[in-house]
Amino acid sequence: MKNVFLKNVCLIFALIFYHIKIVSSALLNINNIDNSKFKVVKIVDGFVIKVMIYPTADNPINEVCKNSKIIWEVHPGEKIKCVTHITSKLCDAQLMVIDVENPEKKYTIYFRKYYLHFRVINENTFDKMLKKIVRSSVRKIRKHGDPNIDKDKNRRKRKLKDEVDHKARKIKKREITEKSDPIEATQSTTSQPLEPVTTQVVISSDEDESTDSASEELTEEQKKQQRKDLMESLKKKIQQRIEDKSKESESKALEPETIQFEVSSDEEEADEPTSKGDDYDKEEPPSDSKDKRDPSTLPLKKRPYKPE
Repeated sequence: MKNVFLKNVCLIFALIFYHIKIVSSALLNINNIDNSKFKVVKIVDGFVIKVMIYPTADNPINEVCKNSKIIWEVHPGEKIKCVTHITSKLCDAQLMVIDVENPEKKYTIYFRKYYLHFRVINENTFDKMLKKIVRSSVRKIRKHGDPNIDKDKNRRKRKLKDEVDHKARKIKKREITEKSDPIEATQSTTSQPLEPVTTQVVISSDEDESTDSASEELTEEQKKQQRKDLMESLKKKIQQRIEDKSKESESKALEPETIQFEVSSDEEEADEPTSKGDDYDKEEPPSDSKDKRDPSTLPLKKRPYKPE
């Protein structure tokens, strides 16, 4: 008797556990979506979060509830294909869509959060509320950027002292300076010596000219004349460039300093005291015709002759 009683008790507990398992698998709690046994797809677009729950073959959805309050219950013969839950990080607005499959037809039911519970609404009001949620998200993204993008990834990590290549930095700086100063680069190219331009001229022989017709000879003569003109113009340009370059180099070269000095002769020295003497004679009357000065001070012409 005891064994039979224990067997009956075990069967009862097994049935109760199996019933609880079936009920829990068929019930979808919106506040506990992550821990459910259904297929969940989560899409995050800016500040809007869209969660889609799909039933499986082993776990169909028969009821949708929020904690202990039932939102929607399936009628006999109906199946829930998908439950879509839309929330926003900027506000408390919540929307929900339930796609129901009936043997006769398919239809969708729209809900919105009304205080602590969900309320049935029509499609137009659902679209208006969804547009408001999306607009608020777009405005927030324009002001502060997308919150889903990790800004730390775009930041450059600092290198250690051993990892820094100073030679590469110097090369980059040189390239930047060359790009920023195109005038200096052109000056450096112009400072280089000008190379003469070489042109290859093909002159036809007399035998070829004799074989050609008169019209062809005229065209060849015209071509020769054009080539000669081109050669002369090129030579003139090259000479002008060489002359300009030589003038610049000569102007830059140091010019020799010229020092002007005058060398006075004995005759000029002799003239100076005579002029002074004349002025002196005008001021004072002449005392003697002979000059009483020391002969060494006299100029060479007026010094007395001394025979050796």
